[in-house]
Amino acid sequence: MNKKKWFSGIILLCYIVFWNINAQQLKKTTLPVSVVKDTLTSIKDIKNIPQWYYKDIIADSLPGISLDKAYKKLSMTGGDTVIVAVIDMPVYIAHPALKEQIWVNTKEIPNNGIDDDQNGYIDDLHGWNFLGKKDGTGMQFVQQEYARILFRDNLIFSEGEKNGDSAQRQEYLKAKEKHSNRMAEAVEIRKNATVLYKDYFKAKRSIEHYFGEVVMEVDRIDSLKQRHSDNDSLQYQLLLWNDCIKNSLSEEWVVSYKKKADQRIAILLNIERDVKKEVDSFPENKNYINYGHHNIAAHASEMKHGTLVAGMLGVSRNSAIDNFKGISDRILVMPICVSANGDPHDKDIALAIRYAVDQGAKVINMSFGKAFSLHPEWVDEALEYAEKKGVLVVTSAGNTATNLNENTNRYYPNDYGTKEKEEVVDNVIMVGASSYLINSKLAASFSSYGNRYVDIFAPGDQIRTTVPEASYRKDRGTSLSSALVSGIAALLYQYYPTLEVGEIKEIILKSGVRYTFPVAVPGAEKNEKMPFSSLSKSGSIANAYRALLMAEKKVASKAE
Repeated sequence: MNKKKWFSGIILLCYIVFWNINAQQLKKTTLPVSVVKDTLTSIKDIKNIPQWYYKDIIADSLPGISLDKAYKKLSMTGGDTVIVAVIDMPVYIAHPALKEQIWVNTKEIPNNGIDDDQNGYIDDLHGWNFLGKKDGTGMQFVQQEYARILFRDNLIFSEGEKNGDSAQRQEYLKAKEKHSNRMAEAVEIRKNATVLYKDYFKAKRSIEHYFGEVVMEVDRIDSLKQRHSDNDSLQYQLLLWNDCIKNSLSEEWVVSYKKKADQRIAILLNIERDVKKEVDSFPENKNYINYGHHNIAAHASEMKHGTLVAGMLGVSRNSAIDNFKGISDRILVMPICVSANGDPHDKDIALAIRYAVDQGAKVINMSFGKAFSLHPEWVDEALEYAEKKGVLVVTSAGNTATNLNENTNRYYPNDYGTKEKEEVVDNVIMVGASSYLINSKLAASFSSYGNRYVDIFAPGDQIRTTVPEASYRKDRGTSLSSALVSGIAALLYQYYPTLEVGEIKEIILKSGVRYTFPVAVPGAEKNEKMPFSSLSKSGSIANAYRALLMAEKKVASKAE
């Protein structure tokens, strides 16, 4: 982080428009800039602020979700236990901060090889892994969706064969272009990864030869460079080693980078076979569910994303970890694995949604997305099923810094599905990412946006969460933003269980803090700006405190 940006040129823009909510009334207020403290001028480093994203714009001059304020000013005790399904990568459920708040299927007897509750899933004590192999492991690499489309349609649309101008053909041509571009990139990445892998271990052997051990101190490496200044080969190796040290490129990272580069071509971009058949014998049969297994932690250490997201939801308020508190003690995380390196299958997504609903989840968090969808209708049906059962689904807008309003930037799953003209369900919230800066950089530079598909924003930068095995780190992404909104939804269900799913969505969108000043458009060139309020439907950042107050008023009015 460039610290100069913290201390120079920080000017709050003209005003912030937000919904000032109290227990008695909801009143639209324009907040003059003089009310807000000169944010960041007294903050040396955002990294030193524990969970800045729980802070309040007025009290703390930080655009968080006001969770700390909610616990300070509202009566936040008791309430219902709320199950939040995390449909994602595997989750490391043994993490010290997570293990006490992982959902348990009390109808299932552990590891007896019997489907005790007769739900179609054997020994699903904590959830289900739709990528699980028969040997107890799981798929770490799966195809990109556009590769699956080419595998399906290559015989239909052979070279030079037009077969009309159908929507399927248009999708095929888009997938083909995407695949061609990605394959060219993948070949170059694999070449670079191969060179790095080879040179890294050559440098490691040289350092072990001269020092008798692996040395990670830059000054010792520099001393060796000076002693052997005429050895060009060694000079190159030491320069590479220094770069790896300075950029924290460990041996594990180099090996992983090479593996992913190889698998990107071998599996992710493979158009010769359906890789998913390694797990699911009938991937085109949406009713066939006899695949996967109960080990929802398989390869969680290699694929960390599920644990990152779970850490936003499944950590206690009484966590023993200093300065790290969860959203609520009453949230139980239900891990469901559908994702790996590559794009999740629509069949897995649809079955995961149905599984979560049937097992009692009130909120489903899906922090993933893809540019193509082989069977969007399957996901539409599952979303409609969740809506009928009163379950809210929260998705992420993606980290591609693109305008999702444009037809060329399609993003699945969404609540428009195959109909395109209007929302097909009223239980889906798509979330973009905001930053900690109250200026033109309020919208996170990586976040996708669009006031047709993206409903609301939430903090998504410098977010502290869990990683395997028992570690923590700060990360960023719309995945974490959507998890914060899922947490707010869980709080509403916890304290106001009589609210309907459509009301939960409405409250979250209407209670956000609305910012109207111009911000840099993510991914745009030439310093393009637009009002933050135009980046999403609500034009706001989700706010727990205001949502709880609005929910209280809603319930009270219904009781009158």
